[in-house]
Amino acid sequence: MKTLASRLAAWYAGVFVGLLALVVVISSIALLFMLDQETHAMLMAPAADVRVLGTALGSNETALRLLAPAIATHIQRLGLRGAVFDNEGRFLAGDSDQAAAGAQYVAAKRGSMVPESGPLRYQPYPGGYLTYKPELGFLLFNLGPYWLTVGIVLLVALSVAVIAGRVLAAQALAPIVDVTNALDSLGRGDFSRRILVRDQSGEEIAALANAFNTAAEKVGAAFNERRKIEESMRQFSGDAGHELRTPLTVISGYISVLRRGAVTEPRVANDILNTISDECERMRRLIDKLLALARLDNLAPAELELVDAARLAHDAAEGARPLLLSGQLRLETNGPLQVRAHPAELRDAVRNLIENAAKHAPGADVEVAARRDDGRALIVVSDNGPGMATDERAHAFERFYRGEMRGGVSGSGLGLAIVKTSMERMGGEAELWSEPGKGTKVTLSLPLAEQERSPG
Repeated sequence: MKTLASRLAAWYAGVFVGLLALVVVISSIALLFMLDQETHAMLMAPAADVRVLGTALGSNETALRLLAPAIATHIQRLGLRGAVFDNEGRFLAGDSDQAAAGAQYVAAKRGSMVPESGPLRYQPYPGGYLTYKPELGFLLFNLGPYWLTVGIVLLVALSVAVIAGRVLAAQALAPIVDVTNALDSLGRGDFSRRILVRDQSGEEIAALANAFNTAAEKVGAAFNERRKIEESMRQFSGDAGHELRTPLTVISGYISVLRRGAVTEPRVANDILNTISDECERMRRLIDKLLALARLDNLAPAELELVDAARLAHDAAEGARPLLLSGQLRLETNGPLQVRAHPAELRDAVRNLIENAAKHAPGADVEVAARRDDGRALIVVSDNGPGMATDERAHAFERFYRGEMRGGVSGSGLGLAIVKTSMERMGGEAELWSEPGKGTKVTLSLPLAEQERSPG
């Protein structure tokens, strides 16, 4: 099957050769007309001799009769077949096959009509007239070199047109070929292929390449996002299953112990029931946090409300105060901080940070501060506990990550992940600072509402 470039090249060549052939035909017609005029002039050249001799003899007819053989020879040398006649149509010399044409011409002339004799032509002459008929050899002799030259030029032009047309068509179609190859790659799942627009002069081709690049980029981004979501879901499912498996295993083991007779011992049975109750509570908290993360991930963000971040931080801290079994909880606020946020999510984020500090830094003092800084509202929850190592800080906001230094502290590793997700949904940020032995500080940042921004 011929390619589009080959078909375009053939079309270019066909158009080019057609135009050249048209030029050849028109020029040949013009040359034939010029040749006819030149032939007429050459045939009339001996007429001067006839007139001179006719003047001497007193009759052009007598002079023509004497010079007829020489005139017939002259016609033959021109490559024509012709004959010489007097005014009465009598054949004087030349091609005998045209002898009968003389009488026909005289008859027609007397009737004021020129006879129809096909290719035979009539030429008036002093003392009579001539007839002649162009031969193929005459045309080839006069126009043959021109036609031969044009034929060679035509063949060369055809070859050049085919080659040049193929090259130009290939260059013009190169972006389309690139798009085709890129689409093949796209079909195989490779979204990194892009089209380089090499010639901006072709606006349509450039628009096609740019449209493909834009579409490929969006499709690639969508598939990458989908892949990340799928990987996240697989990781999430695996981690959630692992977290739920532990308390279920504990509960199942203690139920087996109870079935084997431990229920008859009140003290042992009471310890087992307390452990089962603790594990059930642990599963409940884990499921609540999983549902909270699922809600944050899947539900579209609600419309933000204008709230006082300092007031929300204060309420969340007071509500979480009972979580600190030892250590002090200090509050520091410097007036209202108007922000646009989700009140419940911002309050839960602060509470999660306090709960996290209470678990991982038992006995440490916790401070909750709300202040403004460079057009943003900051809520800082800090403690003077054991802190975190560098590698733990890098993964602190990842789901189900609890680090190696947590010891026997229970938890799901979802608290900081919920905080970060909540802040991102509100257009804010969550940052963590920590060093071993120096405590931990988490900063929640939201842009202040317009009316709260300081001038300049």
